[in-house]
This record gives sequence, structure tokens and C-alpha cells, in this order.
Amino acid sequence: MRVCLHRNKPIQVFSTKYNLTKLMYLEQFSDMESANLREKRVKQWHRSWKN
Repeated sequence: MRVCLHRNKPIQVFSTKYNLTKLMYLEQFSDMESANLREKRVKQWHRSWKN
């Protein structure tokens, strides 16, 4: 679902603003709560750790 939102760009989001079209990383979760928690953790990482 999240991938579809970013790909189709139905609303003004980060991917629309910067015209991002490639998915660089994907993780699957059984529930939304776990996915949201993981996303928040990754967003706290320093850029050097993400590469």
C-alpha cells in the first residue's frame, strides 16, 4: 500500500516533491504498528549508517 501511494503520487508527499521513482529498500511486516515503529527507527539513523 505504501509503495502504491509513493508511486502514484495522489497527494503532495516527499516522493512527489523530489520526483522519486525508485524503491531502494523494502521490508514486509505482518501489522501496521510494527511497520510504523521500524520506519521511525530508520528515520532516526544518521545518513552514513543508511549507506
